Amino acid sequence: KREVREEFGVIIEKEDISFSKKYQSVMDSSKKAYFLVTRPLNIEEKDIVFGDEGLEFSLMSPQDFINVKDGVKRQQDRVAEYLSILK
Repeated sequence: KREVREEFGVIIEKEDISFSKKYQSVMDSSKKAYFLVTRPLNIEEKDIVFGDEGLEFSLMSPQDFINVKDGVKRQQDRVAEYLSILK
């Protein structure tokens, strides 16, 4: 939740989260990382405000994200895994 707020200026609440899975952190193997999916939020593109880390964003469907050629593979794999659970 903190990362979403810091990186995108979007506040999510616990009740907004519809799916969560814990993974080993690739940055620090002694820590865990979380993949979260929220219900649709009442935000618009203009509501996205980058913190220090963001450069740009693109809105796309989850399936399009999985197939982006220069995407972050581990993130694409996590989205694909989540979609497979929905089937």
